[in-house]
Amino acid sequence: MGRPGETLLAGAAAPTAPASTRTPHRSRESEVETRAVKRAANSKKKKDTAERLKDQGNVLFRQGDNRDAVSFYKKAIAVGGPQPTYQANLATAYLKLGMHREAEAACEQVLKDDPRHLKARFRRGTARLNMLCFKDAMQDFKACAKLAPHDPQFSAAITNTRQEYAKLRAEGYKDQWADSGGQELSDEEDDGEADDFDFDFFEPRLDDKPVDILSESDSSDFEHQGNGVPCRLYNHDGCQKGAQCKFKHAPGKDTTRDELGRNVCNFWILDGCRFGESCVYAHSKEYLPEAGWWSQGEDLDMMQDIMLDLNRIRGFA
Repeated sequence: MGRPGETLLAGAAAPTAPASTRTPHRSRESEVETRAVKRAANSKKKKDTAERLKDQGNVLFRQGDNRDAVSFYKKAIAVGGPQPTYQANLATAYLKLGMHREAEAACEQVLKDDPRHLKARFRRGTARLNMLCFKDAMQDFKACAKLAPHDPQFSAAITNTRQEYAKLRAEGYKDQWADSGGQELSDEEDDGEADDFDFDFFEPRLDDKPVDILSESDSSDFEHQGNGVPCRLYNHDGCQKGAQCKFKHAPGKDTTRDELGRNVCNFWILDGCRFGESCVYAHSKEYLPEAGWWSQGEDLDMMQDIMLDLNRIRGFA
């Protein structure tokens, strides 16, 4: 839930990143350690269950039962999160079913976590080619060729894409993205070598940072929505009611989860929370992980811009 009236001042100077969010002696360190142990145990339980579901999906896939394989891969994702292996397997099953849009979406989730994932790039390219999205298919196949220049299947895919496009263009077809403002594949674009292709064109870029899969979601309170109103006690001194609390313990859109499970106010991190001590969210960096957008200069600036844009949309800045 957004908080009405929350403002990040447009004229405020960009906040400077702290050298470290740690303090030498954190008073609630034992809580952090206990919480980490519980999360690890819960995470292992979820992973073991998800792996069994994925393995069942693999058996069904090998038997040619792709529809049921999809069902088990989705169950694995629901339990274990959008792990690259689960999503990549799901994409393969979708391709077998001719569900190319769904296969593309599954591959895109993999590439968020690992922009250099070869199988996901190739399967997304295959899905796009089957949807006659030649430009984007070529993008993926060339990314694969850049990552594995000696693998002949990727150069073959590039050649095949050109041939398919030439054949359909002769029959009057266009790249499906061309009508929505995309560029058509041209004969002059390149000579088929990935090294001659604009590196920054790949999406996501091959050098993009992976997006971490939230480990905090392994805690029970991560999904506790209650009545949707943030629990001030939970985010400050700790709520003793647990799952029985009528208020929300889950993270909000404008918060960052710390090692105590508290939801820290992003506006406060960026020196822009107008609620001060009355804010329902935590105002402390002490238990934030050392590595995160709040400790990286470029990421910090980007987050400030995002929060400013959110406020403009809400009409608060």
